[in-house]
Amino acid sequence: FDLVRYIVIDAPINAFEKLRFFWDVQTGIYTAYSSSQATGILLFGLLFGINGAMILKVIRSGALKLIPKKSGGASFMFALLSGGCVACGTSILAPLLATAGATSSAFTTSLSNWLSWISIIFISYSIYKLGSVINNVKKTGSS
Repeated sequence: FDLVRYIVIDAPINAFEKLRFFWDVQTGIYTAYSSSQATGILLFGLLFGINGAMILKVIRSGALKLIPKKSGGASFMFALLSGGCVACGTSILAPLLATAGATSSAFTTSLSNWLSWISIIFISYSIYKLGSVINNVKKTGSS
């Protein structure tokens, strides 16, 4: 947060350079990952932020009990296993796969890529369901 604050407020650069800095940070992921994997990580991050904002909206409106519980567990497991970070994704996925005899890093990378895109499908479904909950709260709240 200190770096973001510095770039946005204190850095002696114009607005275009500030925007370019944040754009370069986001697109820099394509140098570390393949195109498919990097796009999946960025898309999942964006959808995760939207999902989090929608959950906060549901909590603030007092409709937490209306969220479908069954759809969240599978999404959480796929998100945990396919996460782009070492702490949550690889440290869980690699030992599980090594136990099953799959020790190839190319295999785990490919599997992580597939799990990432499956997670995107699950989180998109979660956003859809949260949208219907928010819509129902608005309908009942305004009547």
